[in-house]
Amino acid sequence: MWKYFGKEQLIDSIINFNLISNKKLSKNKKLKILYSISNNVNKHYIKRYIPKRNGGYRKISEPDFILKHIQNNILHNILETESISKYATAYHKNLSIKDNALPHINKNIILKLDVKNFFDNITYEMIYNRAFQNIYFPKSLQTLLTNLCCLDFCLPQGAQQVDIFQI
Repeated sequence: MWKYFGKEQLIDSIINFNLISNKKLSKNKKLKILYSISNNVNKHYIKRYIPKRNGGYRKISEPDFILKHIQNNILHNILETESISKYATAYHKNLSIKDNALPHINKNIILKLDVKNFFDNITYEMIYNRAFQNIYFPKSLQTLLTNLCCLDFCLPQGAQQVDIFQI
């Protein structure tokens, strides 16, 4: 299907997602910014370490202002259109910790766990193939969007990671 999708349609698709919402910028400037950031994503993260409750440190990779803006727009303009499991209460708007806890009241067993290196195990390929599926996006757009969401070939902890991989 996408082999009939020309350069202009691709450009229009990228611009229509409104990833950079500054109306003063031209279409070409927005494209240059998006491709520049996606090709140099490492330069757009601030890495720091925060202490864990049980000792040790957790690495946080926080996007700079422009990348965070783009990632928020990916979330709101692309990913939020996807359906979310009713069990993933953290991803539903206007639900609280109480809403998450309600199904567990009076249960004999509750399993609480922390998956080691959770975000490091959400790989570039998983995001490319699941969040930006080829049925909806041509390969070049899949690559652009995935590059804007990943750092070092995985989902960084500290960005919009929880929301980006909600599918």
